Amino acid sequence: MSAKRTSYGDGLTLIVQPTGSGRWYARFTYAGERHNVSLGSLLDLPDEHAARDAMVAVWKAVGHAPRPQRPDPVPALAPTSAGRPRAPMPVLPPPADGTLGAYIEHEAALRRAKGEQSAKSWESTMRRYCAPLWSRPVAALTTKVLVDAILLPAHRQNTTADKPTSAVPRKLRIGLRQVLSEAVYDGTLAHNPAEGRALDDAWQRRVPAHRSTPHPAIAWQHAPQVAQALTTIGRAAQPCLTFTLLTAVRRDEARLARWSEFDMQAAVWTIPADRTKTGTVHRVPLSTQALRIVEGQRVRAEALDSPYVFPTKTGRPLARSVLHHEAKRVMSATVHGWRAAFRTRGVRRPRR
Repeated sequence: MSAKRTSYGDGLTLIVQPTGSGRWYARFTYAGERHNVSLGSLLDLPDEHAARDAMVAVWKAVGHAPRPQRPDPVPALAPTSAGRPRAPMPVLPPPADGTLGAYIEHEAALRRAKGEQSAKSWESTMRRYCAPLWSRPVAALTTKVLVDAILLPAHRQNTTADKPTSAVPRKLRIGLRQVLSEAVYDGTLAHNPAEGRALDDAWQRRVPAHRSTPHPAIAWQHAPQVAQALTTIGRAAQPCLTFTLLTAVRRDEARLARWSEFDMQAAVWTIPADRTKTGTVHRVPLSTQALRIVEGQRVRAEALDSPYVFPTKTGRPLARSVLHHEAKRVMSATVHGWRAAFRTRGVRRPRR
């Protein structure tokens, strides 16, 4: 199965791999030269609006104007959380050559141009563990080569008998997928060797299985104390975190909730298939408390002209880390761990 390419106009394109991962691209011609710019993955830019904002930043950086028949098709750049305009993102030339190192440097430069705080540490990690294949042409890379030359050595360097697992190989797998997706886009690769189940299966066959540590959870009997503690957290995170606990949904499903998904009359929230882990539509019945929280967000969202129910002051969705840290602070558990408590209560005291 090949990747699915969807055009949104003005050169904005989304390429979704068979595994479900996707990446946004901006294509345009300026000063007689054609430019293909990778804007980011679906994790960084979850919808067309966010991707179009990133594309506008590219346009403004080079002075490119939209086509005449669309005099002003895109909104102005949103300010940052500090109230300052976002720094324009320069157009980057394609990788100097077809080697893995060149594509890593290209991705690192793009991350720095976007102002990502983790750009420096990401590049350092990739340089350290990808050094054996740095000068290797990407066209010569296979799944086996990536596992044997990069992932397995990284696993051995970061694990011991007392610490049998490490997050480094997983970060490298994600990084390699992003880097090599650019090679697929520009035609250097016909298939991404770091994409899909092939790499994951090859990795799992070579690394001993281990028992994963469950998310820290709380006893369901302590739910009233948790609800009381939620009133002490920050105003931005409090409604979203409370709504998440009331509905027992996943963190990302709540923070990316859109107004178009809610039927307030029927008290039902319908999460589309492309936002659920199982890939199926999920209908969530809403309690009176949950409905009250959603209604309370309407004025704020309308003032920011945001499609999200729980926006930040820039109109974007809340960051994952905000909910994670607030949950850890008030209940010594993760947001996902609350789902375990919810399930435990349902199993031990079934609904009548």
